[in-house]
Amino acid sequence: MKPRSLISLLLSLLLALGLTACGGEESQPAPDPQPDPAPASEPVQEAPSLSQLREEAQNAGADAAIAFLGSLSQGEAMSDFLSGSSLVEDYPFLADMDEAHTVRAAGSEVYCLVPVRTDAPLTVQAFVIDESNQYLGEAGETLYESQTGEPVLLVCNISDIMPNLLVTLTGADGRTCSFNPFLSLCSGQVDLPAEPVLYDFSRYDSVGYGETQADFLGTWTSADLPGQLSFAEDGTMTFSSGGETLSGTFYIISDSATGSYRPGDVLFELTGDARSIWGTFAIQREGEAITVTHTAGDPLLPGWENAAVSFTR
Repeated sequence: MKPRSLISLLLSLLLALGLTACGGEESQPAPDPQPDPAPASEPVQEAPSLSQLREEAQNAGADAAIAFLGSLSQGEAMSDFLSGSSLVEDYPFLADMDEAHTVRAAGSEVYCLVPVRTDAPLTVQAFVIDESNQYLGEAGETLYESQTGEPVLLVCNISDIMPNLLVTLTGADGRTCSFNPFLSLCSGQVDLPAEPVLYDFSRYDSVGYGETQADFLGTWTSADLPGQLSFAEDGTMTFSSGGETLSGTFYIISDSATGSYRPGDVLFELTGDARSIWGTFAIQREGEAITVTHTAGDPLLPGWENAAVSFTR
C-alpha cells in the first residue's frame, strides 16, 4: 500500500473514532413550543342590587332574605310577572331570574329567597301533608339543590293552611334549619320562623295587603249563647260563657291567596282550661249590635257550627 493511501485511511479512522467519542448519538428534534398559559378567568360579579340585598339581610342578623312577590295568574309567564313587580325597581336582579332558578309546586304564591352567604348550601323539597303522616307534614322529593347561594324563586301553596314546600339552608354559624314558606293567615305577610332568621324585603302595599280597621272593639254580650266577647285595641280578646273564660288574640284576615278564607273575616285564637278555639268568623256591625257568624274552624261553642250569633253592648 502506498504511504499516502495508508495515511488517508488512518485519518479516516481517527475522524470516525473522534465523532463517536464526542457522543455521536442521533440528534433529537426540538420540542414544540408550549403555548402560553391562559390567563385566569375573573370571578363573575353578581348584580349590585343582589349584593345590596345580601348586605341588608346580613346587617339585620338574618340567614336569608325572602319576599312575597304576589300570586301568579294561570298561564302568566314568569318574565311578565317579574317585570310587573314593584320590587324590580329596587332589586333589578329579579328581572334576570330564569327557570333554572325556579322551583314549582302546586299553587300560585311566588316568593324569592336569597341566602346571605354565597357558599350557603340550599335544598328545596316537596312538603307532604296527608293521612299517611297524620297531617303533621314530612319532607318529600328533592326539587332543587345549590351550593352557591344563588337566589331562587318558589311557586307554591295551593292551600292557605297547608304549605307544600320545605326549604333547608345553612346559616352563617353552620347550623342547618328548615322552614315552610307561606303567608300568615293572621297578617297576610310572610310567616317568619324562629329559625332560620329571615329578612323580609316584601312590599305589601303593592300586593294588596294593608291594615284593616276594626269597628267592633269593646265588650259585647249575647243572650243567645249566653256569653260575652271583648276585643281590645292591641289585638287581644276574651270569650266567656257558662263560667268558662278563654283568652287569646284576634286577627283580621287581609287576603287569602287561594280563596279558602274570605278577606275581612276574623280569626279567633283562644285558649282556656278545658279547650281552645281556632276558628274564623264574619263580624258585621249595625249600630250598637254585632252579628258574629262562624265560617271555618272551631265554633264559639260546640254545636254552634255556621251559626250567626247576635251581641249587643
